[in-house]
Amino acid sequence: MTPKLGVGSRITSGAKWLLRVALAFRAGWKRFWSWRRIKFSRGGFLFTAGTFAVGFAAINTGNNLLYLLLGAMLGFIAISGWLSEQVIGGVTVSRRTPRGVTVGNPLRIQYHVRSHRRRIPGFALEIGEEGLPGQAFIPFLKAGQSTETRSENRFVQRGVFPLEAVTVSTSFPFGLFRKSLSL
Repeated sequence: MTPKLGVGSRITSGAKWLLRVALAFRAGWKRFWSWRRIKFSRGGFLFTAGTFAVGFAAINTGNNLLYLLLGAMLGFIAISGWLSEQVIGGVTVSRRTPRGVTVGNPLRIQYHVRSHRRRIPGFALEIGEEGLPGQAFIPFLKAGQSTETRSENRFVQRGVFPLEAVTVSTSFPFGLFRKSLSL
């Protein structure tokens, strides 16, 4: 017997528990994948295609040297993903914007960036706004330190432009992929 939902209907405690678990799972899943956006660079796409080609050749020929090369290439991809995650994972950003901007004049957004990592510093961080082309660049951010930087953008039309999320991205260490985090 399925419970009917409508005016004056009741939900059993088991259904409430299941709904809470489903909502918690959905929120956790969304939080887990929200910052793991990866975009391939041209070199990263070619390297990944080469990895598949070497893997196919290793399976077809059974050559141990090709298996060794495949393992090294897969390790290279895994290390790249792990290091880029470590670089952008412990970063918080706060921004200061001017009250108003005239069309055609530059909009300078000031960012205060802080690393909460204890050991791993940040390398090649790009900070920007979703929907705006201008980005700020931080070449090196020591672990536990903070710095300030700014980006510059221009608006070409009048109106209200709400700033949504600040995006922190990096292509560290090998430039194969660009990993992004929206804060």
